[in-house]
Amino acid sequence: MGLGLLLGLSAAEGQRRRTATDTVVETTDVLAVEIPVQVLQDGKPVTGLTRDDFQLVDERKKQDLLDFEVIDLRLDRSDRFWDETDTESIPLAGRRHFMLLFDLSFSDPTAIVRARDGAKKLILESLHPADMAGVVTFSESRGVNLVLNFTSDRRQMMQAIDELGLVDPIDRPNTDPLRVSIGDLTTQIENLGANQQAGPGVTGDLRAELLESQLQTLQDSRRMAAVSVREQKQSQIQTYMNIMSSVGQMLRQVKGSTHVVLLSEGFDSTVLLGNSIEDQARIQQIAQAAEGGRYWEIDSNERYGSTAALFGLTQVIEEFRRSGAAIQAVDIGGLRATDIDGSAIREAGVKQDGLFVLANDTGGELFRNYNDFGQAMGEMLERSSVTYLLTYQPKDLIADGRYRNVEIKLKSKRKGVRLVHRPGYYAPLPYAYADPTEKRMNTARMLFQTTNGGSFELGALAVPTEQTNGRVQTSVVLDIEGAGLLAGNEGRLLPLEVYGYAFREDGTVADFFAQAMGLDLEEARLTLIDRGVRFWGDLALEPGRYRLRTLVRNSGTGRSCVETLMVDIPDLLEGEPFLSEPLVREPEDLWLEAREQARTSRSHPFPYATGPGVPSTQPRLRSDKEVEVILRAFGIALEDLQIRAWASESAEPPANLEEFQSGDAIDATLKQARGAAPGGTASLLVTIPAKTLGSTDRRLVIAIEDRQGRVLHSSIEIDVEDVR
Repeated sequence: MGLGLLLGLSAAEGQRRRTATDTVVETTDVLAVEIPVQVLQDGKPVTGLTRDDFQLVDERKKQDLLDFEVIDLRLDRSDRFWDETDTESIPLAGRRHFMLLFDLSFSDPTAIVRARDGAKKLILESLHPADMAGVVTFSESRGVNLVLNFTSDRRQMMQAIDELGLVDPIDRPNTDPLRVSIGDLTTQIENLGANQQAGPGVTGDLRAELLESQLQTLQDSRRMAAVSVREQKQSQIQTYMNIMSSVGQMLRQVKGSTHVVLLSEGFDSTVLLGNSIEDQARIQQIAQAAEGGRYWEIDSNERYGSTAALFGLTQVIEEFRRSGAAIQAVDIGGLRATDIDGSAIREAGVKQDGLFVLANDTGGELFRNYNDFGQAMGEMLERSSVTYLLTYQPKDLIADGRYRNVEIKLKSKRKGVRLVHRPGYYAPLPYAYADPTEKRMNTARMLFQTTNGGSFELGALAVPTEQTNGRVQTSVVLDIEGAGLLAGNEGRLLPLEVYGYAFREDGTVADFFAQAMGLDLEEARLTLIDRGVRFWGDLALEPGRYRLRTLVRNSGTGRSCVETLMVDIPDLLEGEPFLSEPLVREPEDLWLEAREQARTSRSHPFPYATGPGVPSTQPRLRSDKEVEVILRAFGIALEDLQIRAWASESAEPPANLEEFQSGDAIDATLKQARGAAPGGTASLLVTIPAKTLGSTDRRLVIAIEDRQGRVLHSSIEIDVEDVR
């Protein structure tokens, strides 16, 4: 079972405006621990329990439950709760997490291809819409490779499985550092083909030939890894155990119940356990050597197993047990042919023995000779279909990374009932000491949570600008509060990470941006203290509705903030008339501006009269300065365009224009109207004397009316400082 460390409690999901510090992230001041529990009787889930039925002890201290939730995945998918567009309502710690772990060194390449097909069928036919899955490979030469982080995006899962070993991450353009999105495989294959010189291997069906090349690469790697000397086998097994231990460590902070689906042919268990009873001929040779006093012919590791390898196995099992991850081992070798003396069957048996030990001792199962993983794991999926999510706040938690034991039981004894949960959790470490892979997985986890807020304020807005090849170029502006970002930072450099992911309504990733940069504090410190960083990134989105999750982190201190923005992207070719919210440039540019590394060359989307600039997400204006506003519009006639504006005390955007026409009318002048080519938006430049806006927090409402009588309006919150 998995566990979630809620670094702060849930906050209401934000909209476009600046997010206050509703949720404290990466601190132990307000920390809640979430533990998913499954209660079974005769192998079936027990339902109907309440928080009063459970007793929880953390480090021998009884704990009070802060929250209690029941997640029942057995409900019919037609029920609204399980609509695929609504799975985000399920707490991340209440979701099942499946890591598909492909063994590329100890498995035959043809078996890996079969395993790939079985894994895809498992995803499409057996996993629940709320389930999360990730893809990891491991090999002797490259160790552990996180191909795809845990995600609910089925398309990305299929993509990751399809490309096993085919496209190296370093060869991908615009690689996602969090491995939440891995791009389009067809485009990547075409790019690889375009980069290769003509010759055998790039003619005909490029995809089929590259996949064949992939199989050949796996076979070559397999031959290089093949060994016959026992000492080399012991080294291999030790490497296998080290890799598996690394996987277990990777899962320490994963939220939710965790199942590692190990797709492997296994390993030679005699290296761990010594000769099996079937090795009669070799056992007899060893016995005769002992009787004759020829002890130099006897290898104790061969007879009784390698102590070092066995210790490595023990460490792996303990690491997975503490991480709350059960290994569901799938022997992908299938039915093997046998020779006259049956040695192939014996070899398969000793390999399966190793898989069985890994699975059985971590709470999982071994599935032999199955191509339909969903059918094989049906009972396991049913057992884990009902989860009780227990949340509590330990009072003496210290951020020292120490393992803390947890005991959970029912207050009243029930015959034949057993509880399945992880036996404890690791206290968080200061961010600087966390493992890089763990940092990456935790950052991705924050994007899939539904909470907003963090250690500093973060504002966001999104502006559609032009449509090409069916996608609308959308500029995303983030205002990052500097003082909170700077707190605790040591040294001259502030390492900054910025992420933005656009999720479709079905939970799939449409596009993303990610940027890492360093801020020189000798030049930027005062600007950060007074204002902060204004960041501008781009997304290419098809018309539709999206949930934009943005995350900003100081990668030195771990201080971070998450903001959610619901974005409606219009069809700029055939859609309804559209007007963006007012894009206000602050008269005094006191922010440190940064931009995502440009993907394509295009005109600046914010052409203010005083030069290109970036609008504010919540403008701070002065009563003695003129205000420049850009409006991006589509579907209106620009000739004889009329502009009207109001200042309102309302904190909410207007439902209709009539609500605000009784407010304070203000002067607004249309300075410039630039038309647009098909698929683009017109740019309207409006100026407003700030003194007409009044003072303190208000809402600026702007309406436009064309000569055909079409009226569009939009609004934005502003803060006006009265300067006299």
